[in-house]
Amino acid sequence: MLNKLKNSRFLGEIYLFACVSFWAIAFIWTKDALSYGLSASQVIFVRYTIAVILMLPMVWKDLKKLTKTDIILGGIGGLLLAPVLLLLLCHLQKDGYLRIFR
Repeated sequence: MLNKLKNSRFLGEIYLFACVSFWAIAFIWTKDALSYGLSASQVIFVRYTIAVILMLPMVWKDLKKLTKTDIILGGIGGLLLAPVLLLLLCHLQKDGYLRIFR
């Protein structure tokens, strides 16, 4: 029964619902955090820290399988994504778009 559930479409839909729920909560939390005076860099730091804490137990056993190439490409991806997110949040904070949602 458990093996059948792992391969079912239902499990995929549960994961999709969880992903969308976390995304929505993160959006609301980010909007509120910026509205209450946290800087964009503080919000990004907290978001990434929470993500690492929540995801680390799920991938702990697979960390030993990472190759040097995987680590380098992951680092490059993170270095490219963080400035984009920082610029987006700074722009939203500076132009007052977040005040609309209060």
